[in-house]
Amino acid sequence: MALPFYDKLLGSLSSELNKSFNSTRYSKNEILKWNNSTVVSETQAPWSMATQAFGYYMLGSNNNNLDLSNPPAANNGVYNLSGKAFTNQPIVNLVNAGNGVTFGPNGTNQNSYGEEYHTYLFDQFESTTSSWAGTYGKNIYEFGNPFLTNLDLSKIGYVEPGTVTDGNNITNIWGVQYSPGDVQYVDGAGSTFTNPLVMTYDSNGRPQGDINNVMVKPMGVFIIKLRDNTPQTLNFNTLRRFSNTARVDGTDYSVTAKKAFKNSNGTLKQLGVIGLDANGKEMGRTYYVVSANALTGHQASAATTGQAAASDNMFVTYEEKPTGGIDPNYNAQYSLYINEANENDFLGKEIVLHSFDYNEPNHNQQIVSYKFEVRENAAMIPAGVHTLSSGTGFYYKSANGNVEEVKQGAIIPVSSKSYSLYYGAPDKGSLATKEDKPITLSRTMVVYNPAVSNYIVRFDKNWKKADIEVYDMSGKLIISKKAVDASKDFVIELDGSVKSSYVVKVVSDKGVVVNTKILK
Repeated sequence: MALPFYDKLLGSLSSELNKSFNSTRYSKNEILKWNNSTVVSETQAPWSMATQAFGYYMLGSNNNNLDLSNPPAANNGVYNLSGKAFTNQPIVNLVNAGNGVTFGPNGTNQNSYGEEYHTYLFDQFESTTSSWAGTYGKNIYEFGNPFLTNLDLSKIGYVEPGTVTDGNNITNIWGVQYSPGDVQYVDGAGSTFTNPLVMTYDSNGRPQGDINNVMVKPMGVFIIKLRDNTPQTLNFNTLRRFSNTARVDGTDYSVTAKKAFKNSNGTLKQLGVIGLDANGKEMGRTYYVVSANALTGHQASAATTGQAAASDNMFVTYEEKPTGGIDPNYNAQYSLYINEANENDFLGKEIVLHSFDYNEPNHNQQIVSYKFEVRENAAMIPAGVHTLSSGTGFYYKSANGNVEEVKQGAIIPVSSKSYSLYYGAPDKGSLATKEDKPITLSRTMVVYNPAVSNYIVRFDKNWKKADIEVYDMSGKLIISKKAVDASKDFVIELDGSVKSSYVVKVVSDKGVVVNTKILK
């Protein structure tokens, strides 16, 4: 959370939030503040002051003793935090975040508190391309909203020369992440919060993803990831906005309207798919983005991609192979929240959209419909419109096998776990033939875990038991485990000194099969 109050005594939060805070680390009663340079949450003494309005604070909750869902009646049903509100803020320099930090092999080096970096640091923007290499974990800036108004982060990135905006022009920005924190649904595992809203930028600096939703509320926090350590600045003062939606072109602080992006590299076209429950409440979203300079498929270099990995999203898309459909080399390693492809070489080819929520009996609330949101160069196209400036648009294949046009604002019922998305109408012949073996989609993943210096199987939360087999590239079975408890991760005990490749087969007690490769 942010504490946008000048010279506020941190210990005053104890009486205001009806919970006693201390300075004992790991007590879960402490107050922490994120340090961008050292990449660590620093313990704050209760007798210290909140002097940095844009600080990113964390408050401990030991056995749920910081339960803000039931404010005392004496406070008229609310919690009251008092202090002198900050007004204008100095322009913040974005430079050297983690620059002097050596994370060590797989993040096993320790910070100043003796904590290994991998135990708390996760870089969502680079997790599909690398792990603890290059700029993974670096150039990340975590801030709090320093004002008691909303912050509009939609236009802080690169702009064309001569364009007048709100005074920010972060030329090397990779993405922004913001967690609204609203409870969305309750299933068999308990309360689940909204997935973080993510906006990334392509190589031309054009925003994609949650463009209209990355509005940081008062006392909210957000994360900025830069592609490198080139010094940048962030002016908070011109980001203030009372509205809950991002500014449209021409309504910024300047009297000069913002110019549109030039089309020297074509336009950036984006399809947003929003999942709604029976009451029309948003449960989650995902994006498919295309442009002439985007790259199709898995990219080894993080610097070339504007994609963002999904976490535990209710519905996702998957890395595509060049001919369309799911790339079987990566579907059990990660899924995507923002998926990009080249509009020319991937024209009319399939992106798979899959829901883990549809028809699941243990979910009390379910996604029953998808709403489409279409943008071109960040601007919403008119309601009911399908065709973009290129002369084509996005399509989807419904549960009955028919290919339909995606139209702005349209809402369709969800009647199948998987749908197909396309930019450009697919060739009818390609729809009729399917030579590939079907791929079983599951939230069970095989990922590297630096905490144990080995690969693990992280199970779908609906699984109870699983059988696991690991084969070397000669086809020899080297690991076989039956009825493995799926409530916790399973460590695949491979010899770390041997550089080889393996095939992992995981079968649930209900017969769901997940196959993937480990490349060492």
